[in-house]
Amino acid sequence: MKWGELPLYLLVIAVIYWSVRPDDNVDVRTPRQVPQPPIQAEDVPTLPAPRSPGLGDPRYVVEDPGAKQNSVGTAFAIDDDGLWITARHVVGGCRALGFARPGIRGTNEAGPAWIHPHSDMAVVEGPSARAGFELAPRPAGQGANAFHIGFPRGRPGDVWSKVIGSARMITRGRYRSNEPAVAYAEVKRYPDFTGGLGGISGGPIFNGTGQVIGVTVAENPRRGRIIGTAPRTFATMFQIADRQPDAGKVTKPYITPDNLQANGDRMRRRFVVARLHCYVG
Repeated sequence: MKWGELPLYLLVIAVIYWSVRPDDNVDVRTPRQVPQPPIQAEDVPTLPAPRSPGLGDPRYVVEDPGAKQNSVGTAFAIDDDGLWITARHVVGGCRALGFARPGIRGTNEAGPAWIHPHSDMAVVEGPSARAGFELAPRPAGQGANAFHIGFPRGRPGDVWSKVIGSARMITRGRYRSNEPAVAYAEVKRYPDFTGGLGGISGGPIFNGTGQVIGVTVAENPRRGRIIGTAPRTFATMFQIADRQPDAGKVTKPYITPDNLQANGDRMRRRFVVARLHCYVG
């Protein structure tokens, strides 16, 4: 079986606003009313569901396919003791997980994974990394630069985007959730390539000062939109996993559009951003 034949795992989304004008050119097959209450993936009494959507927030509806296959995503280190973050849909339904180290054939088996019930985020125990990234307490402002690093289409790649603002991501299918998110407008890819960004799911989104402001989880290629988790989700994720990152070694890369590709290559080479394989067979 060839990995290039496997489905890459960034979900394609349709954008739904409260009011869609004829010239909005929104790719929605069947317009439908979006339910107001959040849909919970499972009953977790100790963890409150996210707040109801704000009237001004655009809705991004994700259709998550039910059948899981071998796939590739991205994960990033949050400490130097083997704690990693990725997307829920990258690890959910996998029989085993494996981290690919640069320059080494095969994968290192990962430990347990904890899945967020209300957000497309997960924590995974894996090999020790050289350092971890600092997590931002709040999102970047509207119009600010943002930088997505990972393995789009299973290969090293990075994306420069601009922050649009807060949004809601509504997932249907294997998971059912309604979560706070942040929308980004794609500006440029490094290296330049076309097609979907599948495989960058689970990768970090950085602000210009090197803090992680979210996890890349979905895209709308027709509109050039990327969706990331909201920074406030990190705290509840650690509560669910009952794990806290050890801040012993923290790296904060200074990232600009001019040095994005060099920074991304360095992170992958240093094994602080890694390719994460899902095995279902």
